[in-house]
Amino acid sequence: MRTVAIRNRNEELQKEVKLRTKELEEINSAKDKFFSIIAHDLKGPFSYLLSNSEFLAKEIHNINKEDAGFLSSNINLATGNIYNLLENLLQWSKFQMMGLKPDPQKIDLTELIKTNLALFQPHAEQKKIKVTENVLPEIIMLSDENIINTILRNLLMNAIKFTRENGSIIVTAKKENNYVIISVADTGIGMNAAQINEILYSKSVVSSQGTRNEKGTGLGLYLIKEFIDAMHGQLKIESEKNKGTVVTCVIPAE
Repeated sequence: MRTVAIRNRNEELQKEVKLRTKELEEINSAKDKFFSIIAHDLKGPFSYLLSNSEFLAKEIHNINKEDAGFLSSNINLATGNIYNLLENLLQWSKFQMMGLKPDPQKIDLTELIKTNLALFQPHAEQKKIKVTENVLPEIIMLSDENIINTILRNLLMNAIKFTRENGSIIVTAKKENNYVIISVADTGIGMNAAQINEILYSKSVVSSQGTRNEKGTGLGLYLIKEFIDAMHGQLKIESEKNKGTVVTCVIPAE
């Protein structure tokens, strides 16, 4: 009997070691991806920004207003993408070094959503995307404002990035049973089941290009998932290729 018990215990330990090894491999893979973002994906947008701004500076007197406006629009879009990427890298590095240490405070989610919508409206207009807001007034919650802002910023940035010109985005939010429910629906390029499962159930980073060939690092959804899990919430994704995506965040209101 004792021999059987020892053998069973050894088998359990081996399974535990395999599980921990797999988790470490996934974490190391994610870290390798982030170093790749810093080394390559961050360099790419900067090169694009520099080349466009250099051309505009040299040829400003030789090009018409329409071309100048187009170049300026591209520069603005690239700058916004770089800023968002840097913000995400900063948030991820803090999360890795110190873990998630929320600073709960009373916040008006409705106002935060309106602020972020105003921030990203110029990006949507550049792609002629119609953004509709269906947010209930005065949704009050007790949470970390920086974390909620990071979630909102990445939801909107992804929706704009992966929606084609003349598409649409609908942002909804409500409070229900001590949870706030935020949904962003778009008419973008969508995802298949394998991509959704990888985002929801693995620690890998899923990346793809936007509809204007914007660099997609996958870091935004990764951060959203990490933050929501740490707050004991839930991330839901419904999507169909070439039809659109609905990303829903269920977050404790207190």
